[in-house]
Amino acid sequence: MTFLSRIGRLLRADVHALLDQLEEPKLILDQAMRDMDEALQHERRSLTDARARLARLEERHTALSHHLARTREELDTCLASESLYLARELIRKRLQLDREAENLRADIDSARASVVQKEAQVVRNAERLAQMQLRRERAASSDNACDHAVITDADVEIALLQARQERESRCVSP
Repeated sequence: MTFLSRIGRLLRADVHALLDQLEEPKLILDQAMRDMDEALQHERRSLTDARARLARLEERHTALSHHLARTREELDTCLASESLYLARELIRKRLQLDREAENLRADIDSARASVVQKEAQVVRNAERLAQMQLRRERAASSDNACDHAVITDADVEIALLQARQERESRCVSP
């Protein structure tokens, strides 16, 4: 390694150390929590949208099922009256409705899986955010406790004076 590359590494290390000292961990933690909360709100909106999509698909499937049942009744009527032309048209319609219902069931299954996945993601991220908030509160309370435990120069001076007085009183009265 050349001399210049070593100096370059040293300078970079000093700059990084300086930046680390300038960054305040509490502010970084607060910003991270705001970012997590914003992401969680976005995930909740996405979950609400996914649930609404699932509900629309299920409503569409219900309407399609009613339409399919009505088509089957009409087909029975046509077959009973031996109206084959109309029966063919109704069979074509029923086949189209069957395919549409099959595709719709696949969409519903996919939408349900998406809702389940999004629910799990929201729960996980809400728990992470709650844990982070708890850590911040604990850190803040321990910081306050540490502030009270800080020994100042005045405390040291008073203890020194008291120690001198005790020593003098022991030396004077044997």
